Amino acid sequence: MIRALISSLLFDAASAGFVGHHTGLGTQPFAVAKSTLKMSDRQEEMSAGYSDQHDAAVVDDSRRRALGIITTTLPSVWASHAATSFAAKLRPDDAFASLVKAQKELQVAGADYLPKKDWDGLRAYLAEEAVNMNSYDANAQALLESKRLDAESKKDIGTIRRYGVGADVIIMYGGLKNEVDEENENPSSAEIGKYLRRTEDALGEVIAICRSNGF
Repeated sequence: MIRALISSLLFDAASAGFVGHHTGLGTQPFAVAKSTLKMSDRQEEMSAGYSDQHDAAVVDDSRRRALGIITTTLPSVWASHAATSFAAKLRPDDAFASLVKAQKELQVAGADYLPKKDWDGLRAYLAEEAVNMNSYDANAQALLESKRLDAESKKDIGTIRRYGVGADVIIMYGGLKNEVDEENENPSSAEIGKYLRRTEDALGEVIAICRSNGF
């Protein structure tokens, strides 16, 4: 099951542009327009070798990112049994209200920490104060188990094990937390902004689906 889950996450990350995504650009040492000159065999070998090394480095970096997302996301999957039992005790209205609060927590993260590039502050905020966002699994499960959502809506939201926009929330949020992890010595503001934005977008879709069902 875990092997299949990892394969699924790698496929999802690849679809979102996190695994094996590169431009495929090689080097072109001679850029003479309208020239009939050809590179020698030796030059072609050198160019191809550099390109191979460049592509391999890019792929390795992408794999590291994907594995980081997976190791951040899998604990949520393993904890899903506990979330399921907790979700049974949640009222659908309370679960939905928590999703709306989670959306505001992401907005605070983007407004207060992203512009200042305060990654230590953002890390602490996500770990300690984003309580609704960190409870997404349980709240989403409570909504999926309720009779308030129609079958098509439940399918559209999905879970980490059954792909839907809800899986995007979990994977993108996992990527965000991974990027600001203290073990990451060089957090990328571009990556952090991307993960934050995509988490907000996916959560916004989940909320919109719920509202279309009367929440």
